[in-house]
Amino acid sequence: MLPVIDLDQVAGEGDLLPLVNQVLLRSDTFLLKNYANSESLGRWIELLREDHQITPGVPEFDGGTFTGVLPLDDQLSVEQYVNDENLSASTSPSNVNCQHILNNLWPMGQFFTQTAVNCYDKNNESARLASKLTRYVQTVPDGDEASTHSITINSSGLLSFFPQATGIRVKPMTASIDDNVWETIDEPDCILVHTGSAVHELSGGTHSTTPIQINPLICSIYLTIYPSLQDNNVMQTFMREQIVEFPTMGQKFYPQEYNRILLNQEVKNLIKLFHSCETILSLYSVQRPTNGQINASIQTTVLPQVSTMLGYKISFQQFLKMMTLWPQCYEMEYNRMDEDDLVIIIPRNNKLISMVNDSRKLSYRKHALAW
Repeated sequence: MLPVIDLDQVAGEGDLLPLVNQVLLRSDTFLLKNYANSESLGRWIELLREDHQITPGVPEFDGGTFTGVLPLDDQLSVEQYVNDENLSASTSPSNVNCQHILNNLWPMGQFFTQTAVNCYDKNNESARLASKLTRYVQTVPDGDEASTHSITINSSGLLSFFPQATGIRVKPMTASIDDNVWETIDEPDCILVHTGSAVHELSGGTHSTTPIQINPLICSIYLTIYPSLQDNNVMQTFMREQIVEFPTMGQKFYPQEYNRILLNQEVKNLIKLFHSCETILSLYSVQRPTNGQINASIQTTVLPQVSTMLGYKISFQQFLKMMTLWPQCYEMEYNRMDEDDLVIIIPRNNKLISMVNDSRKLSYRKHALAW
């Protein structure tokens, strides 16, 4: 259950710092209840959901300013507005309902972001901030809602504000970031606040943040606040976030960085695959108490169990790709029962030590990064 800050129970602004600090010590997400203009905010959001038109006059997405409209598929487009250096909210969208929402979220966002910053940097009394307003538009009024997938957000910002806490899934506090486990949030009378990686960095690693998922047809607009994009490191991180979130934009405007991100992600996935193989092979060998060598079929034993562990299908080609980064990680031979298969030979001697330990994982990571 998410922490809730009831603003009716807060006597003054000074009382919010210890409250926010307490929340951030145990969670990357919290709800704001009984905030000003909640009824008006809900009305503007509903009008946006019913509006299936791209805002007139909004230009195509600009890879330099990261502002404009970008089609995501044949049913869904995104409008995005980026402001830097504490610019007034009035400089942003021409859509009147977007403008109303931004005018309400921006002052609140500034205050809570500054409060979060002060939890870790008490000397920074006036942080320089940038903002990004994101609106999703279902451009086909009678489109198939089932075909619209959840969108995963990995923000590099400080705080994101979702003006209605509905159509959102967050990681439970007890779940690992790699677990495919989500908690559905349906609190339309609350604002959901979620931390980004900038808070993790600001805290020196004491605060951790996880991805968040939204249904863009329900949670159609949100505001993210960043450190000033005038900082080159912040800007580079923001650019990489945008490339991951909008791959077609990355291919068009930043092809070299886009390919580098793809390669890094592929290497991370192969490292994760190796760790899973180690676990599966260890369990497999323990379940077969024999003095001879143990042969584990890749096609019928390893891949199905690794796929179950990871939550998605792993192909034989992916396994072979994993092997190319460290060809000596496993001893293999052709499967005598299936010419299209290979078997991994697990030596009986010291099999637990040889199959699963940190040195093997570190060795694979070293070979992968060197590759």
